[in-house]
Amino acid sequence: MLNYKGEPIYYPAAYPPDFFKNAGEQAANWRQMTMASDSPMQIPFEDLYKFRQGGEWDMQRLTGSVDANYIDYATVAIGIYGHSAQIPVDDILYIQNAYAGLKSNFGNSVEFDKFYTHLPVRNVYNTYKGYEF
Repeated sequence: MLNYKGEPIYYPAAYPPDFFKNAGEQAANWRQMTMASDSPMQIPFEDLYKFRQGGEWDMQRLTGSVDANYIDYATVAIGIYGHSAQIPVDDILYIQNAYAGLKSNFGNSVEFDKFYTHLPVRNVYNTYKGYEF
């Protein structure tokens, strides 16, 4: 898997892509078992909360500080999870964008997405990569 610059995306050994695929599938299965077929989709915010800055699924901050090796994987993992949990990609990106608007500071040298204006182009690209995975 390559990032938007064509460079390899690395992930921590304890959190391979299948970890997030399985977690997403579990969320989707649980939702299907517990909801009426005509109910609107509910987003599993309990799991998404684990992706917050410093959360247990924050791949770039597993050691407490940002590890540049896993910056791309942090948003790829969100995409893998979102796809497997059957959350529409636009919903995941909307949630990421809102969170970034409140909590993130990417600096002045970052190119932001034209639609998700609080997210770097890099993050949007990586989220789509996760959905493709």
